[in-house]
Amino acid sequence: MTAFSTLMIEKDGGYRQLMPLREAGLKNLELTWAAGVDMNDRKSVLKAAGELKKAGIKTVSAHAPLHTAAGRDVDISSPDNWERKFAVREIEKSIKAFSLMAGRGGVTVVHIGRAVGNDARKERIKKAAVSLKEICEFAAEFAAELCLENTLPGHLGCFLDELLEVREKSGFPGLKFCLDTGHYNLAGNQSGLLSEIAPDIRELHIHDNDGDKDSHLVPGRGSIDWKDLFALTGRGERLNVFEIMKGGAEEIKECLRFASAHGMRAD
Repeated sequence: MTAFSTLMIEKDGGYRQLMPLREAGLKNLELTWAAGVDMNDRKSVLKAAGELKKAGIKTVSAHAPLHTAAGRDVDISSPDNWERKFAVREIEKSIKAFSLMAGRGGVTVVHIGRAVGNDARKERIKKAAVSLKEICEFAAEFAAELCLENTLPGHLGCFLDELLEVREKSGFPGLKFCLDTGHYNLAGNQSGLLSEIAPDIRELHIHDNDGDKDSHLVPGRGSIDWKDLFALTGRGERLNVFEIMKGGAEEIKECLRFASAHGMRAD
């Protein structure tokens, strides 16, 4: 399945800006919680669900919050137990809100941590594993599937072996992965590990860059060698989410042409 992230309109008025793009081919959506939906407000969630459904757009996945509306970090690896538990609750709230919006099931993408120094990574992984155990138990009540995303360089989870380690420590071997292609391109060669996690990649975040910054470009506009990348990931059934920073009808169509050229199912 092919979908688009609401990342492209977070600063331009929210999810309603996407509705006219249905005619360009936008059918499926991954929701980010900074896109004009208040996960703490049942009415806001139901209103957004109704409006998107009326527009013919299906919400198929969500990205767990990285920070609150007030700017407070959501970090499940925090060494501060109060902050860690706060982060767990925020992600659990997002899972519950997503189920209210889209029904049981679906995918929620999670970051295992934020920016962290090398000396603290091992301890942070332990904290993230404790948090994930609790989140997984909660998610099971809603039949929600969790995917751990590879993060930006310098953040916990930017190395694929950290995702494998935190999954093992969590005690939930069924956790899947979301490969962010742009982050992967910035993090250095991890081709061996990518082949290892490939069978458990449930979702792709597809965007491009020139290897210098997290540009979130339409694929093909940067330096990623897509043929080589897809040779490593394989072409199994998964959710392919285009996570471009800016986009209108032309960018949507360009992404869909890319999807078709690489054998990705539209819906």
